Amino acid sequence: MLREVKTKNAPLPVGHYCQGIIHNNLLFVSGQIPLDPSTGTLKEDFEDACRQALNNIMAVVEAGGSSLNKIINVKIYITDISLFSHVDRIFEQYFGHHRPTRAVIGVSELPKKAQIEIEATAVIED
Repeated sequence: MLREVKTKNAPLPVGHYCQGIIHNNLLFVSGQIPLDPSTGTLKEDFEDACRQALNNIMAVVEAGGSSLNKIINVKIYITDISLFSHVDRIFEQYFGHHRPTRAVIGVSELPKKAQIEIEATAVIED
């Protein structure tokens, strides 16, 4: 059975999709761009944008009953691959010793002209 995850602590979807879906013990989080859920504004500074996208991921993960240290896979889309080292440093700050599998993909454009989009899969343990 599929269960949809919704939270006001992450931006509302900008298209026909949901913030997250739970199936069995896995939580699949839709790509999060750096929209501030309280203002609807897009973070433009790249490091602020990376943190906001991660904060949005955390909000959906927590609303689904999981946590940051139970994220098992992350996909990161960035419009400037030369900023990879910034992403890696910020991920280390957020994840600490936990190391999910990860892919960083350079793309030409993202929704709303965002610089970064992050999607994640987390485990939900009873």
